[in-house]
Amino acid sequence: MALSETQKDKIKNLLIRKIEDKLERYSRESSSMPFLVRLIQDSEKVAAYSFIQSVSTTLGMSIYEEVSKIIAEESAEECFTKYDIGGVISKDQKIVIEEIVRQLR
Repeated sequence: MALSETQKDKIKNLLIRKIEDKLERYSRESSSMPFLVRLIQDSEKVAAYSFIQSVSTTLGMSIYEEVSKIIAEESAEECFTKYDIGGVISKDQKIVIEEIVRQLR
């Protein structure tokens, strides 16, 4: 299923907004990275690594979920973000999930 032009525009605007926001608000959480500094031996590269890690976190925390919602909205009766399913996963369920993930690798 291809994305509609509306979906593409919404995703494009979301990415632009999130990246601009990240660039405006970014500040390193910690400048103390002695292991990384010794490993890479270039403080500019360490700063770049820190920024890339921050962008990656932003992708995982806010963009993927919103993109999923944009895709689902056109074909689903309902779609939610930050939906709490409640309950807990049992130990046996965790074992099954871990086995599936292990097999996929």
